[in-house]
Amino acid sequence: MPGRCSLLVWAIIVGTLGAGAEGAGPGDAARVGADLEISADLDSPWQFVSSGSDCRLEQQLGSYGTARFLGTSGQPLRFELLGHRDLFAEGPVNVQLRAPEWHPEFPAQRSLGTALHITGGGIAASDPVAMRILIALKQGHEIWLFRDAWFAEGQAVSVRLTSVGVGSRYWQFTECFSGPVLRSWAEVERTRIGFPVGAADLDAGAAQQLSMLAEYLRQDHSIAAVYIDGHTDTVGSSTSNARLAKQRAEAVAGFFRQAGVDPALLVVRYHGARYPVADNDSDAGRAANRRATVRLERNWSELVSR
Repeated sequence: MPGRCSLLVWAIIVGTLGAGAEGAGPGDAARVGADLEISADLDSPWQFVSSGSDCRLEQQLGSYGTARFLGTSGQPLRFELLGHRDLFAEGPVNVQLRAPEWHPEFPAQRSLGTALHITGGGIAASDPVAMRILIALKQGHEIWLFRDAWFAEGQAVSVRLTSVGVGSRYWQFTECFSGPVLRSWAEVERTRIGFPVGAADLDAGAAQQLSMLAEYLRQDHSIAAVYIDGHTDTVGSSTSNARLAKQRAEAVAGFFRQAGVDPALLVVRYHGARYPVADNDSDAGRAANRRATVRLERNWSELVSR
């Protein structure tokens, strides 16, 4: 009996809201707006769930179902919308980022791609769309999933996901999943690798940093360039320092090539002692200047349009 009541409620909602799209064809549904909107309440924050090697980030959508991210170590990130009933027509489901009114980017809207409609009530997306959705939520945006309704021509169905609770749960999910693709852009955009006096060899710590970064680079296809810059302190001549700076930059670039990073992304530069970040009058200052830096450049239009 409860199940029949739920279906009746949905039928009433659909019938009541259907009048707003009068005269629109299936191709116009997204333009006239959603006739049936399903939304997460403000008191339905994202929750972190861990079970064995699987990690989940979930948000309840009232009686409709659940939105969730699935993370398994070594596997691509996956996003799923599990509905108790199928409301979407066959075909790809549009995924859109929208900035809420309180957000500094309001009223920004942009497409994040499409998700796969699964007959029976499900929607699924893997990388890179799943990553775009998660990053957008962490940045405080809303996610809208919309598609023509199967039950009436000219009507549309829209599901809204809020960012409530993502901030604190994001880090738990990241740590559990350990997926490099989930790392904050702020964590990977710039990396510093230190070196001993007069050396260009990568120590164990540097190798660990670069290994994690290389894994990220293999998965994030929105990266347009990887700038690798070699630097030295002022110990030695300008000629020897230029040579040493080049060796340091090449050591990092060589590590990336061996780790499977696309060589076409790598831009190697070396500067000797010309660009210090600290004074060269102390051991600490000179140590700070003995470095190679890695800066990632992202094609943001590619990130949201693929």
